[in-house]
Amino acid sequence: MDKTFARKAGAALLLAWVASNAPAQRLDPHPPLRPGSVWVNSVQNSGSFGSGEGEVQSMLVEKNWDGRQFLGIQSTEGTLLIHPAGGQWVGLMGADGQIAVVWDPPLAWEYPVEVGKSWTRNFQVKFPAEGRSVPVEGRQMVEAYEDVTVPAGTFKAYRFRWTDSTGTINTDWYSPDVQLFVKRIQERSAQYPQGPGRRETMLKSYNVLKQ
Repeated sequence: MDKTFARKAGAALLLAWVASNAPAQRLDPHPPLRPGSVWVNSVQNSGSFGSGEGEVQSMLVEKNWDGRQFLGIQSTEGTLLIHPAGGQWVGLMGADGQIAVVWDPPLAWEYPVEVGKSWTRNFQVKFPAEGRSVPVEGRQMVEAYEDVTVPAGTFKAYRFRWTDSTGTINTDWYSPDVQLFVKRIQERSAQYPQGPGRRETMLKSYNVLKQ
């Protein structure tokens, strides 16, 4: 074998190995998607989440609440309110347009997002219609940056793990490329107030509008 060719081939293989095993770049705060972005998820439920399979279409919209402007992920199940500047999850608005749940303080990642990073948050889950709140301690960890395959394709995604004192265990795959959770596994233990259950959500199609 030609030695020059062998050296070049070996160097190419080494570069390919390094590239495939290089650590993921950190994820910094970024502008949100624009209203009008639409995506469809396949959903499979069991236990306290209900039963059966189906599809849920979501759209990013603008919403007013408490005299302030928010972004909202709107579906037939309601609307998740998101702060337009920082991306914090503020609350859930029911299909009737009334606030059902408020997180105080709002839920947010600790930037920069990097594999191995973790954080703990103490917050109140408020139910305005019932006039009550529940204290929760939640812990989130960035477990990996990896390929994940769903019906919409294969994406590079950060894998997050969320556990909290209510008995919730969530595993989420977030793709920086499309700025969506492309896969989610939400699990409830027997400790959860409504009992054990499981929901698996996977991205099926999308049309996102970036800033």
